[in-house]
Amino acid sequence: MRIFRLKTSGKPYSTTHTHTHTHLKPADKKFFHKSQQLGRSMIEMLGVLAIVGVLSIGGIAGFSEAMFRDKLNKQAEQFSSILSGIFTHGDILKAQGTGGNITSAMYYLGIIPPEMKKGNQYYDVFGNQTLNIGVMTDNQGYYTICVRMKDNGFKQCKNLFEVAKAYKEMPAMYAVFMQKQIQGESSFSQSSWVMGDDACKTNICLKNITISQIEQRCRYCDKLGDTASYCIFCFYILKSKL
Repeated sequence: MRIFRLKTSGKPYSTTHTHTHTHLKPADKKFFHKSQQLGRSMIEMLGVLAIVGVLSIGGIAGFSEAMFRDKLNKQAEQFSSILSGIFTHGDILKAQGTGGNITSAMYYLGIIPPEMKKGNQYYDVFGNQTLNIGVMTDNQGYYTICVRMKDNGFKQCKNLFEVAKAYKEMPAMYAVFMQKQIQGESSFSQSSWVMGDDACKTNICLKNITISQIEQRCRYCDKLGDTASYCIFCFYILKSKL
């Protein structure tokens, strides 16, 4: 190792010598240590905030999804209550007559859950208006329960399909029907019938419809906010089989 002597001090000075904070004055050392600690603290704090931010976003998304699933379950309960109530109180309902709206009778019999009543109208847990709870008199008499969906229609449609399938073996479960109306058009542009087991005369009915076939039909109700006015899902209950 080569040694140089500095004339000013006369002391050897190595070229391998490096200046560190060990040669600082006590006051400077204290300031240096505080700066290092502050730098580490800021970096650690930013790291923690970044992690908290990521977890918060994931937590909010997870919470929203959980709330939506809870609403789907509640919607299924509401329409299951209506369907099972019709099957249970069919004789009382038929005594109300052959025409007109029997919504009030269903409500006072407890068939329609009380939380669905808002003034003179009825809405499900998603705020969808429940329409035409009454009697249709075509060639045969039907009770119809329809819900008009605007948002998240695809998942709700699948949910209501599962409700209908739970009652597919009931002779009175005639069919389900979906409609989608495009803005500016007077008629429904897309529609689909799926018959109950007792009325099944096609290859696709409630008893054998697959998930992919349900999803294909429920696509009518997808992205309603951008392309359609609304989507309607209806249950048809055959009065003569109650």
